[in-house]
Amino acid sequence: MSNPLESWKREHFRRIAGELREAGIEIRVENIDLILKETSFERRREKYAGKKVCSYFDGETEKERCHDILDLNCLLCACPNYLSEREEGGCSIESRFGIFYEPVNLSAGRVWDCSACDVNHSYKEARALLEKNIDFLASFQE
Repeated sequence: MSNPLESWKREHFRRIAGELREAGIEIRVENIDLILKETSFERRREKYAGKKVCSYFDGETEKERCHDILDLNCLLCACPNYLSEREEGGCSIESRFGIFYEPVNLSAGRVWDCSACDVNHSYKEARALLEKNIDFLASFQE
């Protein structure tokens, strides 16, 4: 059985790739600006208002954000620095903004919470990652 965090990460990228396909956006370097516009918090809030498509944004509280970032982008909600291979998670760049906490019903006993971190959630960071790793995201659209 796979780690639930790793499964969630794969499912997130599948969902994003599907949303891009539905919007008619092919995942290619030439389309990075379109990809980032479509995956921006503002666009997703507008598109999914009133719908439960995200566990962090319920579509009802339209002003709520999971991160306090002006140009928040949802593409990298499944952060590439998050160590989802480990049951407890963690951060490969050891961000000072994350902490371990102890939720109920988790066999690892603790899980990494990076909700106070803004690394990789801005337009600039998402763009830089896509420029280097567009094939990773494209693999979920096939």
